[in-house]
Amino acid sequence: MKRFSKIVAILAMCFGLLAASSNADVSNRDKKQIGLWVGIMDPFPSLLGIGIAYNAFDLMKFRAGYAKFGTSSASIQTIGGSADFFIPGWSFSPYAGIGASYFTLSVLSYSASIVVPYVSFGLDWQFPILPFMHLDIYLGYKVGFVKAGSYSKSYSLGVGAYF
Repeated sequence: MKRFSKIVAILAMCFGLLAASSNADVSNRDKKQIGLWVGIMDPFPSLLGIGIAYNAFDLMKFRAGYAKFGTSSASIQTIGGSADFFIPGWSFSPYAGIGASYFTLSVLSYSASIVVPYVSFGLDWQFPILPFMHLDIYLGYKVGFVKAGSYSKSYSLGVGAYF
């Protein structure tokens, strides 16, 4: 786990250096609003997911995602959505968000489902790469509330294309 934390810290530093070297003070979220993304540990809790996003305002993004992982005898499926909030006017911005996921675990003939509400925070950077497309990179930390007094946490990393 310590090695993973070091990797995440190095990614965060590189992410910050890249953003600092760009025009990080001009937001692009209101220019390209519809996006597709792929994320590690997103939607929460999952291993690898895909989804759609909508930049509703310069300060708010809605995201919905789907992930499924399994073998012939067991599978995990996650469907989730979130709202992330940014500092208006910044393309490289810290964010805080709230979300919920519907998580299903199936093993042979047994199946169990749970709704997992969560909070998230991290860094998000959306910038133009082509005249018709912007790239979005995010690195976050999520805490999900599984049941009273019990929680789950993870890092997330994702990339999106906005049109």
